[in-house]
Amino acid sequence: MITQQGKKPPDGLLCIVIKRHHYTHPVFCLPVVVDDDGVIDEDHLFTEEDGHTRQRRGCFVELDLELAYVGYLVI
Repeated sequence: MITQQGKKPPDGLLCIVIKRHHYTHPVFCLPVVVDDDGVIDEDHLFTEEDGHTRQRRGCFVELDLELAYVGYLVI
């Protein structure tokens, strides 16, 4: 189950991580924005606790709340 900061999701909420067609892993790197001088916008980077910096990543998730709501979300 994918939750933010370990919080329990609402009862009846079904979360399904969706893999892209012909891929074995659901996570993908998000594009970064580079200005005219070749400088990367730091908002598009993630710095880990050990100081290592990498591109932000995302995945597609299908949300189903007991047939009352079905939606898709990029995390």
